[in-house]
Amino acid sequence: MTKDDIIKLSLEADAAHDLVTVTPFLERFANLVAAHKTEVALAEAYSCGYDAGIKDERRAWEGSQS
Repeated sequence: MTKDDIIKLSLEADAAHDLVTVTPFLERFANLVAAHKTEVALAEAYSCGYDAGIKDERRAWEGSQS
């Protein structure tokens, strides 16, 4: 996660500066960070699986051509 991602998520969580709202802000912010990390992990897993599938299909196709 980049610095820009963190800033964007903190703005999305509606950052507040008084003690009364700090805890709800931190909870919202933590949830946004966790959701972002999950999205990134899923995208990476999909990409790895997709790439592996393409390679397997290519090998199978090349094997059928010989």
